[in-house]
Amino acid sequence: MTDRLGGYWLGARLDGGGQVIVREAYDEAGTRHALGVPCLTDDEARTRLAASAEAAGRVRSRSVARLTEACPDGAPPYLVSEYVEGPTLRQVVDLHGPYASDDLYRLATATATALAAVHEAGAAHGALTPDKVVLGAEGPRLVGLGLPGEPSADVLDWGRLLIFAAYGPEQRLGGGERLDRPLRGLVAAALHREPERRPDARQLLMSLLDAPQSQQGRLLPPAPIDDPPLGARAEAVYLKLSPAEQDLVPEVFLRLVGLDAEGADTVVTVAGDELVAGRGGEKAAAIGRVLGAYREAGLITGQVAIAHVALLRAWARLHEWLDGEREGLAVHRELAEAARRWEAGGRREAGLFRGEPLDRALAWAAGGRRRVTLSAGEQTFLDAGLARVRRRARGRRTAMAGLVSVALVAALLAIWQRGVADGRLDQAMARVAASRAEALRMTDPVTARKLGLAAWHLAPIPEARRALAAQDLAVGVFADPYAGPRTLHAITADGSTLAALEEGLLRLYDLVSGRTLTTAAGPAQSVRAMAWSPDGRTLALVGVDRSYLYDLRTRTLGRPFGRGLGAPGEQSAWFSPG
Repeated sequence: MTDRLGGYWLGARLDGGGQVIVREAYDEAGTRHALGVPCLTDDEARTRLAASAEAAGRVRSRSVARLTEACPDGAPPYLVSEYVEGPTLRQVVDLHGPYASDDLYRLATATATALAAVHEAGAAHGALTPDKVVLGAEGPRLVGLGLPGEPSADVLDWGRLLIFAAYGPEQRLGGGERLDRPLRGLVAAALHREPERRPDARQLLMSLLDAPQSQQGRLLPPAPIDDPPLGARAEAVYLKLSPAEQDLVPEVFLRLVGLDAEGADTVVTVAGDELVAGRGGEKAAAIGRVLGAYREAGLITGQVAIAHVALLRAWARLHEWLDGEREGLAVHRELAEAARRWEAGGRREAGLFRGEPLDRALAWAAGGRRRVTLSAGEQTFLDAGLARVRRRARGRRTAMAGLVSVALVAALLAIWQRGVADGRLDQAMARVAASRAEALRMTDPVTARKLGLAAWHLAPIPEARRALAAQDLAVGVFADPYAGPRTLHAITADGSTLAALEEGLLRLYDLVSGRTLTTAAGPAQSVRAMAWSPDGRTLALVGVDRSYLYDLRTRTLGRPFGRGLGAPGEQSAWFSPG
């Protein structure tokens, strides 16, 4: 079975075997389900499954886990039911021993009630075993609905179920009578060899309700239920970590997520050394503690991989991190793998990024990442690629200028030889200038910008408009030296000033020179978002319940006003037009 089926992300296997493989599953919203894949041998079996699933979908009973979706024509076919938290009857008997006395009556009544509801809806269970009875917080519930079966066979399985509950897996009938006479008579009738002589589920239920023992409350699990969903388990581990370790959790988990061939999220295995390479001693130790905590919880494997792909949807916090970083995951994976190959190959120049891959990686490193920190090896790899581009740009700048002139003259002569009018000549020259601007944008952005402007002056054609409006690719990257996982950033519309807020301290940087313009205390309360005014003179800081304005000219923070952004999570702010 794959890690995903239909719209469901699969977790651990739930059943102990049989004709259906049952897995814990989560939908896109993170809701927990039980997903079963029946073993079907031919098309006739699929037809029977479709009919039984349709009947099972009509069952409405608090004693039965509802069938929420059936896909008999899938590859493979599958059935989806609501998930019931709690241990199975088999687990309880194996751990705590067989039932006796009144508890047997409660179990018999609850399961007979469930079977009666199933049969009255025109369905059958088809595989009633101790694994298909879950002792939930509200009593026993029947799970695993939707398989083909016969009501009389269900009654037979009910009798076997009571024998198991009374005597355990060995079913040693000689070890003393554990069923009193009335219940023993019902079980014997249910186990009759001739199906037509067995009572139906409704008759069993009516006979049980006549016994006083069946009226004495619900049968509950013998111990508190400890069956949290994957997301709750992951969040519990996260909350036990120190703040410094919590800051590293997104870094660790996002490096364990990749994209499959269809562009969907998937889990990847990463060497432990990769996660700590280039880190300081304390940070490497903290990453080790994070991995140890999630390994102990069974959420990360020893090979350093997420244990179940379902965690990508079950854990809301991880899902939020993924939504913020998903577009850059493929870029980062490409960068990380290339950096490892470059290092292993002796750091040869031929292994460096160039052209479009380098452009993508630089753009992502400069502004496309929020919670992923470049490792020392990745940063060195990017720096080396950037240095290579600069060296080649210096050596070819003069030659490029000559090539531009030759290209323009060649275009001019060709047009004149064909007797083209002046308007066509201007357009042709503009296209050549725009084309050269695009070719030079990475190696010589200044010349590229001038050529784009010249192309627009010659003729306002679409190619010239694109060359003029294109953003220069990064040939130098400014990085906030104090940035951390919780730092907020905002850049003015003209790209000249960067505001950074970290731990209540506001810093303003001149992005052209890289120098610090000012450092000031931020608001006392936690700030959720920042935004610059269109003229770049005022910075808005939006807190939990109030907002503030910082005046760049006077370098002062104004008094609190208005409302804030009370909800937790990623937030944004902006100035409305006008």
